[in-house]
Amino acid sequence: MTSRGSAQSHQYPPLYAATLASDGAEVARLIRTPVDVNWRNDDNRWPALTVAADAGEAGIVTKLLARDDLEVNVADDLGRTPLHVAADRGRDAVVDALLADPRVAVNPRDGLQRTPLVAAALANRPGVVERLLADDRTEVNATDRDRQTALHWAAVLGHLDVVRLLLADPRTDTTIRSLPDERTAAELAAGAGRHA
Repeated sequence: MTSRGSAQSHQYPPLYAATLASDGAEVARLIRTPVDVNWRNDDNRWPALTVAADAGEAGIVTKLLARDDLEVNVADDLGRTPLHVAADRGRDAVVDALLADPRVAVNPRDGLQRTPLVAAALANRPGVVERLLADDRTEVNATDRDRQTALHWAAVLGHLDVVRLLLADPRTDTTIRSLPDERTAAELAAGAGRHA
């Protein structure tokens, strides 16, 4: 559930409302005022930064990141950060903007212990996977609560472009075994009929 719904049915603070409306000029004006850039809605606990990441509004994301008091790694009700949401949605330009900010954590864990790289692999977002792999801070072999890596998910779901990107990275460990059945990514893919 996103927070891009009916802005008329809620009374949002001006910065949040401007972000919902994708009004970059109004966001640029408001961030120069004493406004709460970290206000979060009651539904899914999204701040303006997550709303902009979800919408693919890289310009608004960049404007928000200019504020020193912005909480860049704030988690929503599912434990997802703005980077998780951008990775899941395939928002390449937003991922670039977030990765360029040294305050942004590259490997935060959501409620399922998934990193943004795992989220991108699950959603078949090769552009995001490529960007995350280009960042030395990315933990390529991070496992989720089922001990599955980005490679496991891409392989079992048949996301061949993502699998190729991950296998081309020398940091990728193909021997990690998932829970509870102790299978590698190749074994999971074969079991799912993903022979390519």
